[in-house]
Amino acid sequence: MKLLDSIPTLIIEPNILLMEPYSCLPFTYQVNRYPNLEFASESFLTVQPQLVMLSASFSPTHIITFLEKVKNESVEAAELIPIIFVIDLENPLSFIPGTTWGKQIGVITSLSSPPEVYATLQRVLTPA
Repeated sequence: MKLLDSIPTLIIEPNILLMEPYSCLPFTYQVNRYPNLEFASESFLTVQPQLVMLSASFSPTHIITFLEKVKNESVEAAELIPIIFVIDLENPLSFIPGTTWGKQIGVITSLSSPPEVYATLQRVLTPA
C-alpha cells in the first residue's frame, strides 16, 4: 500500500476540536471520524477500514475491547488492520496498551509534524 493511495481510514477521537494530527493525512484518504468507540464499532458493518487511528484518551478496558473488535475484523479481511494511537497532549491521561500488532502499530501526538505523521503512516502501511 502506498502512502498516497485512497485508504479507508477510521478515526476514533473523543475531542471533536482536535484537528492535529488528523489534518496531516493525505487528501486521498477516505476518512470516517467518530467521537466514541461504540459508533466506530458499528461502522465496521458498512466500511472496512485499511487504517485505524485510535485516540489514547479512552480507558484501557475500552481500548482493549475495541482492539479485539479490530482484530476480529482483520481476520475476516485476511490481513491485520494497522493501528496508529493518537495522544492528545491536552488530555491529562493517555493509555496505550502493550502490543506489537504485527509490527503495524504507531504512535503520534497532537504536536506531531506532517513529516512525522507521514513517516508513521508509511511504516505502519508497509507490510512487515
